[in-house]
Amino acid sequence: MAEQPALNVLVTFVGNKINSYVNKLTAMTQKAIPAAAASMYAAGHIKQTIDVFAAAKGGDASTRFCLHLTGTDSGAGQLNTLIPECSEEVNFDGTQTKLEPEFDYANSDESGAVHTTQNTNAQSCQLTDTGSSKGYTAGAATDGNGISWAGGLFKVSAAAPTVPSIKGARDGSAGAAPKIIRDAAKHNAELTKCEQAPEAPSSDSNFDTWKADSALHEALEAAHPAQAQITKLPAGTSKEELRKKLVEDTQAEFNSNIWNKLKEYSVQKADANEIKTKTLKELSTKTELEEALARCQQKRRQETTKLIEEAKIRKQMPKEKQKETDVTCEKKGT
Repeated sequence: MAEQPALNVLVTFVGNKINSYVNKLTAMTQKAIPAAAASMYAAGHIKQTIDVFAAAKGGDASTRFCLHLTGTDSGAGQLNTLIPECSEEVNFDGTQTKLEPEFDYANSDESGAVHTTQNTNAQSCQLTDTGSSKGYTAGAATDGNGISWAGGLFKVSAAAPTVPSIKGARDGSAGAAPKIIRDAAKHNAELTKCEQAPEAPSSDSNFDTWKADSALHEALEAAHPAQAQITKLPAGTSKEELRKKLVEDTQAEFNSNIWNKLKEYSVQKADANEIKTKTLKELSTKTELEEALARCQQKRRQETTKLIEEAKIRKQMPKEKQKETDVTCEKKGT
């Protein structure tokens, strides 16, 4: 079979490609796990933040805010939670979420309330930041130009609400994004490095696209020492010359000299189905199976009986005839 070296090369090539895809998938999986976790973590915080503000969609302008500044601009403003959705604890599976162990507010050194009464000192409250004045509102309630929530995770300005983009942070166009966004962007960037444009599958119809594949060259180099007698090429032969010798150079040559010849030796699916059908039909019942076994046994008995009869005949012959018969049998290979 003249095309056997080419077949060996193609088998090795396919095996190398499969191993390459397996290794690539393993590497991508290791990168994808932290990327998915970081993305879900960031997305969860974004949704949580948006839900807080989304709760303030009421029609009454005086109560449609989760964080509501009341009072005048003299610094006497205070924060009120005016709708239940803003003050309820988060529920999971119908049970109240609690700290384990439960936090001891009464006895903990960290539980003392700070600034329980209104204070107009600019540095007295760290919940709100209105530019240089800090504090509660300190005169900035009506002329502030935006609200930043969770370290910039969610921003509301005169233009529109905005959320930092993970893709933007990954591409470097998101500005000073919060840490959870930067972490998600980092892991997604690592995953992106593993991803490539899908390769066209190697087949008999696109030989020109994969004839220069490095995996094919590796297969050719591996096959060359074993096939040196057939290729008639020296040890220092280039990869291109090896490829041209073993698997041709053009689509037409590959089809004519390799692929079409290989197809002559292949068993088509229809042929395999026909063989299977005939075999199962012959042995489809217990009776037919027993009959088939009986026919085999009968044939074996007939062959054995024939050998015994021939041995008896030789035994009855004179010794000279027996020797002649034995020599004749040896020449015939029986």
